[in-house]
Amino acid sequence: MRWVALRTVTRPLLTARVAVTSTALKNMSAQLSVEGSSGAPYTVTTGADDNGDGIFNDRPAGTGRNTLRATGQTAINMFLAYQIAFGRQATLPPGIGVFGGGGAATVRSVDVSGGKYRVQFYIQGQNLTNESNYLGYSGTLTSPFFGRPTTVRDMRKIDAGINLSF
Repeated sequence: MRWVALRTVTRPLLTARVAVTSTALKNMSAQLSVEGSSGAPYTVTTGADDNGDGIFNDRPAGTGRNTLRATGQTAINMFLAYQIAFGRQATLPPGIGVFGGGGAATVRSVDVSGGKYRVQFYIQGQNLTNESNYLGYSGTLTSPFFGRPTTVRDMRKIDAGINLSF
């Protein structure tokens, strides 16, 4: 049996996301985001029933819960879309419109420049760099997988599609 000197991890799980969105070109929208998080904590166990209670989830003496930390996770994502409006829109007076909803009137601007129908062509990519984001770390000291991940998530995915709005 191998024993590992451990210390209690008191750092919180940190997550950050930075996104840049642009609609600088007419009918085109773009978004690029970078996401990252620190590794999630997990608990080390001996893999034996050290205290004789019939439950095999005992921790080494003096070791608290969540003493180990998995590797961090990162992803770069993007979204591009181009929208075309067509068809005659219902005639509404220009300016301000008053619309009832939920028992209260709502005042909002009326946009009369678009068409009645809209087609949007889009492409979106998740985890563009195909970074391996590991999960499911084994904390059992007697396991041959101790301290190693057992699964991976969010591999690169690219979708393209068309939306019709009316």
